[in-house]
Amino acid sequence: MKFKLLKASTSVKTVVPLFDGFYNTIFENYWNSQEEIGRVFTDKVNEKIGSILPSFSYTFEKIYSPAQYNYSTDEIYATATFDMNELMNYLSANKSAFDSFAQSNFSSYDGFISFVPNNYDEFVQELTSKGSSDLSSFVVGAVEFILYNEYGDNIKNDLNEDTYYDMDVPEDERWEVDGFTYDTEEDARLEFKNVCESEPSEDHVLMLNDEEVEFYKGK
Repeated sequence: MKFKLLKASTSVKTVVPLFDGFYNTIFENYWNSQEEIGRVFTDKVNEKIGSILPSFSYTFEKIYSPAQYNYSTDEIYATATFDMNELMNYLSANKSAFDSFAQSNFSSYDGFISFVPNNYDEFVQELTSKGSSDLSSFVVGAVEFILYNEYGDNIKNDLNEDTYYDMDVPEDERWEVDGFTYDTEEDARLEFKNVCESEPSEDHVLMLNDEEVEFYKGK
């Protein structure tokens, strides 16, 4: 089925899918470079999705980080611009695969309520009838499907690892004394000096990003 919608060009405020975030990930030591990492990841997704849907691209806006990570994680906020006809034609051509993906990923279960239909027909109906302000979850779902469908189950890891190896940002400085973390080098060095003087019989170590900087051998 070929779609021909009256308003083909669409812009949607949404999030870039498949980003691992910063907490407990390969990006954990780069909190001070969040925006740059977000931009690189967005570029990586644009390369992948753009090779399938030439009209589709994300424009990076900002990083969102939750106050607590119990129920959510960091997200990349962006504007997605695309030709709705092109997107719908891809979904139509891959209807069976989309149905299977939607059933596995968009179905509600205990502890989770899905706000996206878990079948092709209802998904397409809502995608084409909603205003752009209500399309974010649908765009995320559609792009996730396309990326997994075209690049396989490792696409999420590939995108995050490609971003990690291509980003040109310094690792955050993480200073530790005997396993305790300090905000600055000055604080860490002062504490290292103090513990060496107050506990001279014990071994003490000053670390920077898991690398030993100075070691004191207890007497």
